[in-house]
Amino acid sequence: KKFVLVIFIDSFGSSWFEMSNIKNLIPNTLKFFGKGLIFKNCYSNAEWTLPSLASMFTGKYVHNTNIFHPRSMKTFDEDSKMISQYFKESGYFTQLISGNRKQHLSAGYCKNFDRTIYKHLLKHHEIIYELIESHRVFKQRDMFNWLSFFDTHHPINGSPSFSAKTKLNFKNYKISKHEKIKGMQNQYCEFAFERQKEELRQWDYHMKQLYNFIEENYTDSEMLVALVSDHGDNLYENQKKPPEVLNIGRTRVPLMLRGVNDRKGYSDELIENVDLLPSILKHSNIPYRKETIDGNLPFTLGGEKRKFIFSESIYPNQTYKATLKD
Repeated sequence: KKFVLVIFIDSFGSSWFEMSNIKNLIPNTLKFFGKGLIFKNCYSNAEWTLPSLASMFTGKYVHNTNIFHPRSMKTFDEDSKMISQYFKESGYFTQLISGNRKQHLSAGYCKNFDRTIYKHLLKHHEIIYELIESHRVFKQRDMFNWLSFFDTHHPINGSPSFSAKTKLNFKNYKISKHEKIKGMQNQYCEFAFERQKEELRQWDYHMKQLYNFIEENYTDSEMLVALVSDHGDNLYENQKKPPEVLNIGRTRVPLMLRGVNDRKGYSDELIENVDLLPSILKHSNIPYRKETIDGNLPFTLGGEKRKFIFSESIYPNQTYKATLKD
């Protein structure tokens, strides 16, 4: 593959796809990946960004990455080979462009990237611009890119964007009591739900530029593009009491792939976020040692079916929790 891209969207659960108007919410994204493969039953391996993102980067469960503590930043150990290292060793130009505060460089996320742009709350239009700019310089190289979008994470990402504000009910335009509840205990809030919906709509509107750019420069046989997320939220479920930490609304996330041979349509196969690494490497013809990771190549992509999927929560001063879903 000449052009490999991972699009990581923070806090984008699959519950959004159960909305009747999802095609109106993210039409450009669905049109682009509609020419590829969309997994309907992908699950994150953790309940929040820091451990979940580390699992995707390494193909390992949280207890094997040992990255989970929100106030004690650890770096990746030498035995955890990151996705960037695989591509760099295969001769790719590697690039990370991120506005995600849990992808901090002190944790080692910039390791094995030739070019890293990191800024707290970097906006999506800046990320798109930097990717296109880099392509003008390195277009003769095989490129691996990881883009991390944080705009859609609500309510952490500051005030609503300019266009999103115009769609919100003015009388609800305030920080609600539910938004003040941090972490996994937040419940349904009409204002928070409407705001996140409008932020997703705005993000998709500008992503059309990136999707068009990719299609104008690469064929499906030359590209491999993935869209992933670290966790969902409890806004859409409208639960009346604090939910379980590893509930389905929190852990079910989308995985979309474009450029995986002739695989197209929707798949109901049970997969996990750690399966992203072997899926990307396999279809980039990059070898990896299966026994060193927890990720599994999905049956749909030529691998084996999972009997169940695994998620766990390791958090300081809380009990350990794990779920098996089949």
